[in-house]
Amino acid sequence: MTSRTTHRPEPPMPMVPAGLPEIFDHTEDGWLRILAVNRPTVPLVEMRMAFPLSQEVLGHQAELAVLGESILGGTTSRDRGELASAIQRIGGHLSLIISKDRAVLSASALAEHFGELCALIVEVLEEPAYAKAVVAGDRRRVAEQIVLARSQPQVLVDEELDRRYYRGHPYRLGLPSQASVRRVSFEQLPALHSAVLERRGGVLVVVGDIEPERVLDEIGSLFGRWISSVTTPQVPVEPLTDFSHRPIELVNRSGAIQSNIRIGSPAPQRNEKEWPAAALANLAFGGLFSSRLVENLRERRGYTYSPHSSVEHLLAGSRMVIALEVGTEVTAPALAEVTYELARAALLGFDESEIEDARRYAIGSLALATATQSGLAAMLATLALDGLEPSYLEEYPKALKDCKPEDVAIAARRMLSPSATTTVILGDVDKIEGPLMALGPVSISKGPLTSTTPAKGKPASKATVKADGWRCS
Repeated sequence: MTSRTTHRPEPPMPMVPAGLPEIFDHTEDGWLRILAVNRPTVPLVEMRMAFPLSQEVLGHQAELAVLGESILGGTTSRDRGELASAIQRIGGHLSLIISKDRAVLSASALAEHFGELCALIVEVLEEPAYAKAVVAGDRRRVAEQIVLARSQPQVLVDEELDRRYYRGHPYRLGLPSQASVRRVSFEQLPALHSAVLERRGGVLVVVGDIEPERVLDEIGSLFGRWISSVTTPQVPVEPLTDFSHRPIELVNRSGAIQSNIRIGSPAPQRNEKEWPAAALANLAFGGLFSSRLVENLRERRGYTYSPHSSVEHLLAGSRMVIALEVGTEVTAPALAEVTYELARAALLGFDESEIEDARRYAIGSLALATATQSGLAAMLATLALDGLEPSYLEEYPKALKDCKPEDVAIAARRMLSPSATTTVILGDVDKIEGPLMALGPVSISKGPLTSTTPAKGKPASKATVKADGWRCS
């Protein structure tokens, strides 16, 4: 049973670049959604096959990390070198990216070789080899990458924020330990492959120099056997619910000459009515180089070079994250200024000029992000997994244009209130603890990847770092 509809964009409004091309929307075998777009800017075709990760898969970080490498380690018909050569011959690339809550198979090739690209993808999906020697080599490489990643303080503090912000939720997990990676067996990967890439709920996006109707027919023919073999439903990820305010957490990095500060707070999801206003609030607060955060901490105080804020959208919920690196001696003053700016925005909102700057940036950046074949394919895949229609790409700029200062003020009150934040600081505790205690309760962790010790006169934090999502390509 199949269904096919066509999304025809409305004429663009002022401040919005040319509207979307015609998007063909097709559902194959009742579950695989296929979006096809003719964008003949260059003679290429871009494909994104995206799957949400099920609840039970999220805990297998080590296996997922190795899977992301070994899936292209060969098939039952070709070894790794032969598979790479076949992809190169059609001017293409193929990779698997696994993040906190989704897996995305990304591919491209010269448009004339679209059929061959599809055949290679099907071969990888249906006939992965996961040979013992290949997996052993990939394990070693992944373990080395983890060592390099964990040598970066930015990675460590991001992990600590996730562990604390997502307390009790699978999103708190991330980079696996080297030991757990080394324990991954080649025999485990076929079952994980099925759990990640053979579950209903996925989407396939094709953008490029194509004839959409013909492409839909080719996909039905080339992917048909694989599509009909997928019968397991998705197990949705539990929604985020625990947003209680917590004390500032210090994570010790003895001898550090700078502190890494991360602050997280709940944000609306893309499908919520409040999201456009919240997007503007985030940009005006810390998402632009002309934002309040930059003007205060960089231009006026000189505490840091590039403080910024951003919003991360995940299937279980969204959050805003403020990130800055400051000298050890100004850690407490910098945090005090961030808290001041949060409170000022939450209580007083933003000026019309600030909102207008944010609006123009948001509309323009969306247009730039979707201007290329690869950008449009990635955006459509993301929106589809988030439960949004392609028309979002036209509706969102209109919603941004309609936002009034009072709408942004309401969103800021929800998202930027200091009482809703979770704060983690990685730095030399001996030097920053005293000043920070003047700003509120502080809990202290002994250091990344260690058990915690009590702060002076305070109970021990039970934080144990388990890192964030793993990105493989």
